[in-house]
Parts: sequence; structure tokens; C-alpha cells
Amino acid sequence: MNSQSPDALITDLWIILRHTVASFVYNRFSRAYPDNFSQMMEKHLEANQNAIIAKRENPLVFENREHFAKGMDIHGVLQLIDRGWSDTFEEYPDSMREDALFLSQNRHAWAHQKERTIEDVQEVAQIAERLLNKMKTRSANNAIKKIRQLLRHDFYRHIPLAKHYIVRSDLIETLQSELFQPASSILALHGMGGIGKSVLLRALCDVPRIQTKFTDGILWMNFGREVNDVQLAQKLREWIKALNGTSHDTESNLDSLKNRLVELLKNQACLLILDDVWTKQQLETFRAAGNNCQIIFSTRDSEIARDIGAKIVSVTGMNEEQVTELLEKWSDGNFKDKYRLGLVRQAIFIRLGGLPLAVKLTGIQLQTKTPEQWLDNFDTLQIKSKRPESIHDSLEHTFELSLDELDTNSRQLYFALSILEGSVIPEQVVMILWQGLAQFDEHQTKDLLDDLVARALCTEVQGNLPVRSIHISDLLRNLILQRLENPTALHQVLVEIYKEAQTGLGWHTVQGDGYFYTYFAYHLNQAGAFGTLRDALLNYPFMQTRLNVADIRVLIGDYAYIDKLDESLQAVLLVLMNYQTYLEEHPQQLPRILYENLIAVQDMSPEITTLLNDCYILSPPNLFTINLIHFYPNGSIAYSLPDGTSKFHRLRIGKEEVTQEEVDFLQSDLPSFFDWIKRQDEDTLSGSVASLARMLKGDIEVLPKGASFLLGHAPRISSFSMNSMAELFNFHSSSIRSITLWGEYAISIDAENDFHVWSCRTGRLLYPTFSIGTVQSDNISPKDKKPTKKPSNESVQLNDTLTLTYYPDEDYLQFRNVHNDEFVNIIPNKQQSYSDKLTISSEDEALNIYNAQTGDLIITVDVGEELLHFSLVMSEDSSIIVLGTDYGYVHLLRPNAALMVILQENN
Repeated sequence: MNSQSPDALITDLWIILRHTVASFVYNRFSRAYPDNFSQMMEKHLEANQNAIIAKRENPLVFENREHFAKGMDIHGVLQLIDRGWSDTFEEYPDSMREDALFLSQNRHAWAHQKERTIEDVQEVAQIAERLLNKMKTRSANNAIKKIRQLLRHDFYRHIPLAKHYIVRSDLIETLQSELFQPASSILALHGMGGIGKSVLLRALCDVPRIQTKFTDGILWMNFGREVNDVQLAQKLREWIKALNGTSHDTESNLDSLKNRLVELLKNQACLLILDDVWTKQQLETFRAAGNNCQIIFSTRDSEIARDIGAKIVSVTGMNEEQVTELLEKWSDGNFKDKYRLGLVRQAIFIRLGGLPLAVKLTGIQLQTKTPEQWLDNFDTLQIKSKRPESIHDSLEHTFELSLDELDTNSRQLYFALSILEGSVIPEQVVMILWQGLAQFDEHQTKDLLDDLVARALCTEVQGNLPVRSIHISDLLRNLILQRLENPTALHQVLVEIYKEAQTGLGWHTVQGDGYFYTYFAYHLNQAGAFGTLRDALLNYPFMQTRLNVADIRVLIGDYAYIDKLDESLQAVLLVLMNYQTYLEEHPQQLPRILYENLIAVQDMSPEITTLLNDCYILSPPNLFTINLIHFYPNGSIAYSLPDGTSKFHRLRIGKEEVTQEEVDFLQSDLPSFFDWIKRQDEDTLSGSVASLARMLKGDIEVLPKGASFLLGHAPRISSFSMNSMAELFNFHSSSIRSITLWGEYAISIDAENDFHVWSCRTGRLLYPTFSIGTVQSDNISPKDKKPTKKPSNESVQLNDTLTLTYYPDEDYLQFRNVHNDEFVNIIPNKQQSYSDKLTISSEDEALNIYNAQTGDLIITVDVGEELLHFSLVMSEDSSIIVLGTDYGYVHLLRPNAALMVILQENN
């Protein structure tokens, strides 16, 4: 309540009533006696000494409402209600007359110096409000508000609102919402030191909605880390006095003082604010709220709130816009507009982490230095006033209060967390570090982390993270990092623990925990383990794992942790930088990129040689250039790689079906293979053929229906069937690069580009050996149906100058020029809808459809790939086209009305 005496309070109360009630009475008399209202009022007050005096001082006091309201005292006005009741106020309830009589008598007693108590004042105020309510005028409503404000027990105005206060509407709205919950009685504001809890509470006091809800006032009390019983007793007496209670200055019994406070608050509607609570005793001592009161307190320790079942509201830092605005105000404009949109502004925001106290202290420093100078000399210890006098003048002192609450062991383990990088630290990583330092198990780690979170020394990261994670403010991390005596030893402990966690040979066998692979190089650098770091950055399995869990930019950044790169590291780093953009989209292509770019320097060092071997041996399927692709009658495809191996996949599911067991069997007992395949069904046959081709490093082609197949292996071609052993055809002088079917005939090309067309049944050459120059693809043509009896001819483009045309009725070949573009592959298509077309894949991201007779371009389809298609075939029913690319992908496309649509990418 107002700190005035009861006499002073009741005097103010009569002043509030006088003008409002006088105006109301004057209006009622003027309506009841329109011709002689002044005479009637004067008649009722002829014996009233105050009225006589007023008439003498102002003869027109009864002639004008303003004169009347100003000249008459409250006693005379209340008498008019009583004496003119029967004919002037007949439309109002009789209780109005009773209230006026009570107030008039009370005024008379007060005038004769009757001693007043606060209870008397409250009784008069209650009757006065009731009288005003019955008047039902706007002026009466305003008077009621003034009376309530006069009698409020506000004890917070001695706490000034923060200078340059920045409204944090989201948090204010949250607090209001919680205070208006029906079941809400105790609310806790939790956050680290300097986060702005006290400022928020003070701002809450001035919210009109809060003052309306708590009609009897807002009481504020500030505590602190060290408050003894004597100080608590003094604080209780301050609230008792604010509630107009009495206590002796020497009284120090906390229980009796609290009981007196409880009694005073019993029928009050007050908001009790307890700021900076450090112990449960502090809270319990002032936990004296009545049924209509509520308590809100701020604390750095959420465990206090949990112990009493309080609802916790966490206070987070300011956003970037709020930080910028506060910096501008505290710097007196020196943090100019030019910084608002620049990198400097962002850098300062990152450094300060949205901590209001740090922003304030930094803003003061920016009054005498530029933002660039502040950033160059950034240090948490230097964020302070020039002459610190309290904890609010130094960020270090503010943080130190919380750190002092930790025992020695917990303090050292908390300091050790400062070596961990990143804004989000998984709990598993904390346990690994603490396990190495103090043999902590999972439960001990969780308990200590819970305690640190409760003390606001770190926060638990909210969101859809796979594991529990924490965050430490950069300002706080910077401070505790400077408290470490030997950070290098801590990094060494962490590295050693991860080393023991290897499940095999090499760092890449460490199970990923969301942290290790991201900051591995940093910790090796800090531990001084530069040799270990060098070995890892020249190790393909580790590099690939590193790339998979992070990205190419992070991998490239790892090389910066080595002060001086040797020749081998420079060579690898150069490749990674040159292919950075590509590896961002295709990280699985790392071994191919390394292999193709480092093969020329394979003898540079043993590490480079090992790196290249690993890139080749450990590479995933479809890594290197695909040289040829084949369809098989059972709906499967096979494609070969530069090393001569063939991959066999089921087209429908894209799964490789060649097993290691088959390969081992074929390599150990080749003659038995031909007996074995006779007993297999059609699906197994194609898989077996692929296995055989893999072993012999040759080309294969299955005749229609899988009844027989051709196998090319230098320098022979073997024809196999279910009922006969191999028939050997010796047409070539070097390794067979490709075999393809054309009706009942076959085309084969060797490494010297010698070209043969011959009968698959007899082996008879249809055309003598002919060298055609460089062929753009090993796979010139897919298998085809047998030539029809109807006279026809078909053409296949072999290179940039030659076209092969076959006349089946005349059994001869003809070469002619169709186009001068550099083609990669061609498909003659004899299906009904494309009987006169052939499909060509060129080097310009397109599929080109040409007329087989004239060589004219019909249509070009963009397949959307900036890749060279090395191999292209079409299925027998023309339903699928398969593209093999330079980067090891197999694309399946289906002709439709738009000609081509990519269905899937089979890696």
C-alpha cells in the first residue's frame, strides 16, 4: 500500500470522492427542481457551517455545477443525498442513502480527530466504491480506479526500469499467460546470470493487465547468493510495513514475522516477486501468499523450482535485431547504421550470444572504440565496466557466482567441456571425456549434466536430435577455457579414448557419434598428434567416412590443421579442391576422383600408393567408367568396368546377383562350369555368364531366349550352347573389346579396332577384317531379332565418318557417311513405332534420334546430365533404354510420348 499514514490516506480518499459525488448531486437536484434547484440545495444545507462559509466566499456556489463541486466539502454533499432522498434520488436503491450516511458520519468523526487505523481506511474505501458503483457514471468509474490505485500495496517502484530497456514481447506474453492460468500459484524464471531475468520481472510490473489482475499491489524483494537470517528478517519487515502492518525493528524471529505477513496477505490480491533466489530457504521464507496472491521468482538454479513444484519458464538470449538495437543505444550511436547489415554486426552478435548484460557492457565500450577494435581484442574477461563496483559491472564476476557453487571435482570436469567444439555437444561425447578424466559412467554423467543444466551453466538443446545434447554459451566457454591449466593433456585424453574405441584397423572404424568425425582433426591438432593426422588425411577409408558424415568443405578444412603440408598432402588437397563442387553432390565418387587424378603420381610416396590401391579395391559398385552394357532375355542387365570385371543386376530390383561362392567355384574348377550351367534355369544362366566373363575378363552376348551364348576372350570367340561344348572362332589378333548381335549374325571388335561380321551358327565371316578407326563405344549395337524375310536394310553408325548398312537378302555390308558429329553409341530399332529410326547418344547431354536410311536428325531429347554416356543399349521390346555414364551411374529410361523419361538412377 501507499506508505502514507492512515490519516493522509483518508484525506486523499475524501478528495477523490468530493468532486465526483458533488457533480452527481448537482445534476440530480437540477433535474428534480428545474426551476428552484439552488434554493432547494441551500435549504437542505442552511445549518451546515461549511456550506455557509462556501456561500460567503462565493455567492454563486449553488448556481453553477463547477462552483458547487469546487466549493462544497464532502460532508455537505453527502448530507444532500440524505436530506433530499425522498424526491431527488427516488430511482436509486435505499442502500445508497445508507452508504452516504455512513460516509458522512465517518467524515464527521475524522474531523474531530478520531484516531484512524489502516482497517478504518479500507472500510471507508470499500463503502465509497459501493456508493460510486450505484451512481453508474463515467466519472464514478474513474474515481473507483483512483481509489484502488491509492490503496495498492505496491513495493517495486524503488527498482528502476533498466535504462535503454528493449521490449522482449515474447517472454512478457509467456509470463502473462502463465500468471493468468487458473491453477498457477508459483512461477519460476530460470536462466544464466546476465540473461535479463530481473529486467523482465521489472517490466512485468508496469503491464496494465498485470496491475488490473493484482488489484492490491505488487511486492518486490531482491535476494542474492549470500543472505543471512538477520537480512531475511529485515526484508520481511519491509513487506509488512508496505502492507501497513507493524513490527519492531529488533524483532528477528523469522517464523513470527512470516505469520504476520501471511495474515496481512490473507485477503489481498497481490503479485509477490522474489528476484535472484539462490536457496530454497529464501523462497520458503517469503512463501506467504493468500488465495488471491501469486508468486513469481527468478533463479539460476531450476532445482529450487522443481523442489516446490513451480512452473519453469526458461529465459533465452536476445535475437540479433534486439542485440543491434541495444548496442546502438548503449554506444550512444557509435554502433552506426553501416554496421547493421554488415559482417561486423553478425560477428559481434555471435560473440555476445544474445546475453543482455554482455550487450550492455559491450555497448558502453563501443562509446570509445570501434567495433573492429573490439572484435580484434575480444576477451570475455574484458567485458566489464572501467571501474566495476557490482556483479552487474563485470561479466566475469557474474559468471563466477555460478561457478563458485560447484564442488572442486565438478568444477574441473565442467571446465574440461571447454575443449569440445561446436554449438551442440552430444551427451555421449561428454561421457567419453569424463570417463577418461574421472571414470564417470553413464549415470554419473547424466546426474552432473542435469545439475549443470539446472544451474544454467549449460542448456539442453531442444529439437529433433537423435541423442540428448547440450549447449554452452560462447562467452562462458571462453571464460572457463582460460581456467584450464593443461588443455593439451585433455585433448590427448579424448584422442586416446577414441583410439581405444576403434572396432578394426583405422580411425574409420570408430562408431560415429555425431561429433568425432566432425572435430577429429581439430583435437589431433590440439593434442600435437600431427603424424596421426597426416596418416588419416592420406587414408582413403577415413577420408570417405569423413566425407560421408560431414561434407567436402569440412574435409578440405582438416588439412589446415597441419602447419606445413608435404608433397603427398598437397597433391591430395589439390584434387579435393579442384573437385569440391562435384564431390558436394557426389561424395561416393571420391575414390574414382582420387584414383584418376593421382595415378600419374602413384610412386610419389608409399602413402599415395596405398591410397590408390584402397580407392580401387574398396570402391563401391559402378564407380569407374562403364564400357559396355548388355540386356539378357531373362530381364537382367550386365555391364563391364575398365578392369575387365562385369556386373550383373536384375533390372527390376537393381540387385547384383553374382555371389562370391559362384566366383570361387568358377575360378577353382573351370571345366565343371559348362556342365553346371546345363542344370540351371534361365535366370541363373545369365548370372553364370556374367561370372564367367568376370573371371576371364571378356565380353559376352546371349543369343535370343538364352539358348546359347558367345564369350569373347583374347584373341578367340567361343560359342556355347546347352547341348555342345565350345566352338572356337579365331578372327582377331588382339583382345576382344565387344561382341554384339545383329539378327543371326554377330559383330565383334578387338583392341586394335579390327571389325568382323560373321554368322553366329557357322562362324563364317560375312566381310573380311576391316579396321574402322577409333570406335566411340565398345558396345556398337544391342542384340536384335532375326532379320525378317522381307527385303530390308539396316544401318549402324560406327564412328564419326562410317555407317554400316547390312542387306540381309544379299548378305553383304556397305559403309557410308551419315553424320560428322562425334557419336558415342547407336541403337538400330526395328520395332513397329520406330522402324525407320536409330537412337544415338552424343557428348552434349542429349539423346539424338536419326533416320536410319538418310541419316537425318529427327529429334533431340535433353536427359539433363552433364555427363558423357559411354554405353547405350535398348531392350528387345524397346521399352527401356540403358545409359552407362562416365561417372559410374546406370540410367534407365523409358520411351513414351515425350520420348524419354528418367525412371531411376541405379548406383
